[in-house]
Amino acid sequence: MKYLIQLVLLVSPFLSWGQEKDTKSIFSYEKLTFSSNDFTVIDHYISLDNNINNQNSPFFISKKPTSQQILQSAFGTISDSFIVTKNNIPVYAILVGVSPYKNIVAVNLKTKQQTTFPSNFKGDITANRAIEIISNGYDSKGGGIVDGKLHFNNQVFGIISNEDIKTRIISILEELHAAAQ
Repeated sequence: MKYLIQLVLLVSPFLSWGQEKDTKSIFSYEKLTFSSNDFTVIDHYISLDNNINNQNSPFFISKKPTSQQILQSAFGTISDSFIVTKNNIPVYAILVGVSPYKNIVAVNLKTKQQTTFPSNFKGDITANRAIEIISNGYDSKGGGIVDGKLHFNNQVFGIISNEDIKTRIISILEELHAAAQ
């Protein structure tokens, strides 16, 4: 958990600009933006590509990672980091943790207070991560996405949809807003 907070503090200043950034540490890019009540939520996807094969990244493994190393990274690194703004001022950072995605951590950027929420997700891997694995051709055995499941390296994993993540982020924001009242 301490690592998650350090990561939020490291990444949040770069992500709050809402632009694609190569921070010389962690590569991410804006994947989705949506509004909920008075908040604007920006989803930054933390890709495997440009992280696990980049020597400047803390997630570096190898210039040419094996499919097993890719799978371990897919499940062992954070997939999505959300910056929540109100009136264009960043107020929260929300991290969808690592597999098995049991918890989501929200950090109040002003007070640095963190709150952990259960994710309630059904599935093994986020949709963004599954799509990246397939679109980058990481599976030499011809893996794919079939019926909401990722087939990779002769294994099958349930996919957590972006809509399920968005719905959970919105409910977390409602809980945080209610607690602040």
